[in-house]
Amino acid sequence: MYLCIIKIRINTMTTQVTAQMTKTPYFIEYVCPVDAYGKQSFYYQLVRKSDLMILYANESYHNVIIECWRNDISKSDVTIW
Repeated sequence: MYLCIIKIRINTMTTQVTAQMTKTPYFIEYVCPVDAYGKQSFYYQLVRKSDLMILYANESYHNVIIECWRNDISKSDVTIW
């Protein structure tokens, strides 16, 4: 496992709220958006806290972890929600 996982279930938690609660420069969050047709999708996204820039998004958690490694982002610099 890459990091200790903290699970919090809040239906209205936005990326901005997650950033405010995060103490590290980056975080990975699980996103479940619903499109205009009512179809729900699920993916993880790597976000830089300072400007809320989504650096990478993928359905596979492992691919997001690999992207951290490719960008020299240390596991101590990432919080997983």
